[in-house]
Amino acid sequence: VFEPEDGDGFLFEDVTSDEIFLGTRWLLPWCWGSEDRWRAFVELRFAYVPHTEFEAAIDLSSIGKPNPEYVFDGSDYWNLGLSLGLLRQLRDDLVLRGALLYEWPLHYSQDEVDLEFLPGYPLLLDTEIEPQGLIVLFGLSYCF
Repeated sequence: VFEPEDGDGFLFEDVTSDEIFLGTRWLLPWCWGSEDRWRAFVELRFAYVPHTEFEAAIDLSSIGKPNPEYVFDGSDYWNLGLSLGLLRQLRDDLVLRGALLYEWPLHYSQDEVDLEFLPGYPLLLDTEIEPQGLIVLFGLSYCF
């Protein structure tokens, strides 16, 4: 779930997206800190995004009209990601992880959106989005 900022006359709701990925992580050979429990890593991932959706409205409140709703239910797409991060082994069975992940789309997500500025007169918009950017990740892994 992402929270886009409103702007340029659009009022956005949260963007929801599902992602299934296959990745490989290389632990760099250096350890540091007390008891050598810090490790850096580089990760490469290839992902399938089967679903992306969001809702928005076009802000017409300044002219006294109701805001037309824009509902995007996008098609699937693929992306590539590169991640740099740190691992901290807290105990033998517990690892803390922090990473910066940058994703590039290999294709785009698309949908045809009906937008009604005037009731009964829909405007069909062919919409494509190519989500790209930096994501900050934190995690805690427990090993049995």
